[in-house]
Amino acid sequence: MFKSKNLIWAATVILLLIAIPAMAVEGTAKFVVTDTLSVAGNVLKPGEYDVKWASSSPEASVVFMSQGKAVLKVQGKIEELNAKTDSNSLLIMKDPSGKPVLKCLQFNGKKIRITF
Repeated sequence: MFKSKNLIWAATVILLLIAIPAMAVEGTAKFVVTDTLSVAGNVLKPGEYDVKWASSSPEASVVFMSQGKAVLKVQGKIEELNAKTDSNSLLIMKDPSGKPVLKCLQFNGKKIRITF
């Protein structure tokens, strides 16, 4: 009896160790911003950015990096897509005053997007 309890406990631990990394979402992608944008209430200037994100829940931490330095850190939300996207892309909309606002990032080959 004692051995079977240990075996069940060990199997449960192994399954959890396998499942936890699978739930985490992280990655990097390159984006070019051509106009000054508002992102989650912050200003992002034109330039080339390496975007890094990490999440283990629907909330995502997103860092915009330029020349190896973090220039903007914001929170977003991971959303599942039905299909993988074909390229990295930005969804930009206008706010009521007509200024451009970054609404979401989509990633080449991924079935997720991050919304702001």
